[in-house]
Amino acid sequence: VEVRTANNEFRSSARTSIADTRTEVLLYENDPLHGMLFQKALSNKTRQGTELIIPSDEQEIRVVGMPMFFSNTEKRFGLIAYSWTLNNSRIDQLTNEVIFRKPEGSGGGRSLIGLGIKNEERFTQTANNSFYVRFETEAQTAANQGVF
Repeated sequence: VEVRTANNEFRSSARTSIADTRTEVLLYENDPLHGMLFQKALSNKTRQGTELIIPSDEQEIRVVGMPMFFSNTEKRFGLIAYSWTLNNSRIDQLTNEVIFRKPEGSGGGRSLIGLGIKNEERFTQTANNSFYVRFETEAQTAANQGVF
């Protein structure tokens, strides 16, 4: 920017550079008792090794996806598209929050949960993230708690 007086007696200029920031998706557990667990972003990591462990007495997990470094204007006007997957198969959920339940009659199991987010107005604003979740059997929960 260059600024000068009408008679060109004084002038000044300044320059600034704004670095490009990579968009990303942060995934959080929304615990029914404790609320949003912002201190533990989920991303192929977490409580034990590379998966989120759900004890046998819990039947579901609620996950929230947060788009980071996306345009706030498009966020406010609902122009952000959410695409959830379970074991790489798309599921029908169009918001930033989803609930995954333990399959009925299942002793336990491991699944890959993923979220892709895309700004419908700005093609460069896209990101995805995923993590593994494992619903434990009663025996696994007991072994992890040291109960026999």
